[in-house]
Amino acid sequence: MTTDLLLSGASLPAALASERGCTECARRPFVSVIVPVYRDWERLGRCLAALAAQTYPATHIEIIVVDNACDGLRPPDEVFRPCVRLMEQPLPGSYAARNRAVEVARGDILAFTDSDCVPQRDWIEAAVRALTQISDAGAVGGPIELTFRDPARPTAAELYDALTAFPQEKYIRELHFSATANLVVRRDAFDRVGRFDAALRSGGDGEWGARAKARGVLIAFASDVVVRHPARRSLQELTTKARRIAGGLYDLRDDGAKAWHGAYLRDLLTYAVPPVRKAMRLLSDRRSSRTLAQRMGIVWVLFVVRYVRAIEFLRLGLGGRPQR
Repeated sequence: MTTDLLLSGASLPAALASERGCTECARRPFVSVIVPVYRDWERLGRCLAALAAQTYPATHIEIIVVDNACDGLRPPDEVFRPCVRLMEQPLPGSYAARNRAVEVARGDILAFTDSDCVPQRDWIEAAVRALTQISDAGAVGGPIELTFRDPARPTAAELYDALTAFPQEKYIRELHFSATANLVVRRDAFDRVGRFDAALRSGGDGEWGARAKARGVLIAFASDVVVRHPARRSLQELTTKARRIAGGLYDLRDDGAKAWHGAYLRDLLTYAVPPVRKAMRLLSDRRSSRTLAQRMGIVWVLFVVRYVRAIEFLRLGLGGRPQR
């Protein structure tokens, strides 16, 4: 089902183009911003506010929000802004939701972010510039900066998440993919690679990146294409993510009998081995401003997350179903 709250482009007064940038606007590519959401309307409101404040001409942007809960709960009207189109995707999973938006997107460029992200004011403009200036780039990704709810008193979970989440430059330069919280793709390049794997609950960005590499689509890193993401504040949030990641890795196996073969056992043993070396590095790192108590808290979270992931991988091998 599709609910058009406001259609982009045609719903804006034509005079806005002349106010924003005279004749140059006509030569700029049209950008479709795609945002999946799952019962996260409050943070979606902040995301949409940031998108409404972009430096890129509003006449050349449409925003497609895909509700992946489909539970009949209507979001508050104040969440939405001009140029927003609300859709539903009952098939669970953010990758299925993104595919649903791509079906109707009109943009020459597809810009993917998440409902809990706050794009920098020039996010779209910087991404379009990077796609123009970086030779042969079919897609770009940039930093995902972690933010704390109370910077003066970050929790151990937040500190751990800030250390481990979204190493985008490494993802792009070494592993050839960008997290979909900050991925901007030329439409023709996306069509060449194909849709995201809708069966995956996690890891679909890595799987799409592998196909992009195989089809000769370059994903480039652009340091000025920035979104901000709140660090996970509680241990529960981190363990939920750990289970989801384990399920995504398990789902990526295409060998039929996923469990109890060599690759599965290697991954299981990797998770089960205590991360002693990494823990010692964290404890002995005196270059950071973190106190010893904070470093000990990070190490505690490190061990908990590692073993939650190991237990989840074991559960899946025994016939369990991946969690959302």
